[in-house]
This record gives sequence, C-alpha cells and structure tokens, in this order.
Amino acid sequence: MANHVHLNSTYFCEYFKNQTGETVLDYVTNERLKVAKELLSHTDLKIYDIASKVGYQDTKYFSRLFKQWTGQLPSQYRDTHEFFVKK
Repeated sequence: MANHVHLNSTYFCEYFKNQTGETVLDYVTNERLKVAKELLSHTDLKIYDIASKVGYQDTKYFSRLFKQWTGQLPSQYRDTHEFFVKK
C-alpha cells in the first residue's frame, strides 16, 4: 500500500494509525473477515475455500484468527448466521 501512494512504509503505517486509530494489519484483517462472514452466511462454500478467497492459505490459521476476532469458529458462525437455502 505504501508503495502505491509513494510513501515510506514506516511513515505510511504511522500515518494510517493516526488517521484511522487502527493498524494497517488490523484494518486488512477486519476487511478480510467481513468478506468471510458474508461468504459463510450467504454461500455453501467450504471453509477452506472461503479462507483461500479472503487471502489465507492455511485454513487452521484462518479458523484461529476468525475465532480470535469474532468469538466463534467459522463453522459456528455459519450455523448461527446462515441465510442461504440448502439444497
């Protein structure tokens, strides 16, 4: 991101945190998990496919991170927020 806006990465990270109140990593993680929540509740994709779609190749890491941020495992989230119709 810093390269895209032609800034030093350290300066960009400090500037980002000052402007938003969160780190770049926290922002990116939050955005990825928002998409994951949408996919979990509106599709029947496998959890490993969802992890991959949002940028995590390690499904176990994705599940651990998801639980850390939401308080639920992806499968638990799906069970309680499922909006799609199963065939």
